[in-house]
Amino acid sequence: MKLATHIGYDVYDLEESIRFYTEIMGAKVGFINKQRKSASLLMGRGEVNLFERKDFAGYHKSILKSLHIGFQVEEKSIIDEIYKRAKKDKSILCERPSLRFDGDYTLFLQDRDGMQLEVYYGTHHLERVK
Repeated sequence: MKLATHIGYDVYDLEESIRFYTEIMGAKVGFINKQRKSASLLMGRGEVNLFERKDFAGYHKSILKSLHIGFQVEEKSIIDEIYKRAKKDKSILCERPSLRFDGDYTLFLQDRDGMQLEVYYGTHHLERVK
């Protein structure tokens, strides 16, 4: 069996979220389903699946406080490029890339719906825990 990795979550504006992931994060569009208001974006060996929802009924802000998506990249320079693109868009919240406690070079930013993203270069502390 071939294992595919993905994360799916609800967004308020599908088109704007697609723009963020393709222009800022460098994703490729796998497919867009206008009838279901959903999209699959390809990032490295994984996917981000987005589903448009206009009414989050109160759960949205609370659930996203601890939830984040992590993207491991092959080169440190990719993080610097994402940071440069994100800083050009004044509406995107992001922190300057930095070295973490575990030695990884990491960038934290948020997409249009407040989803916390971690883009990192290194082995990541979770892989070191056995």
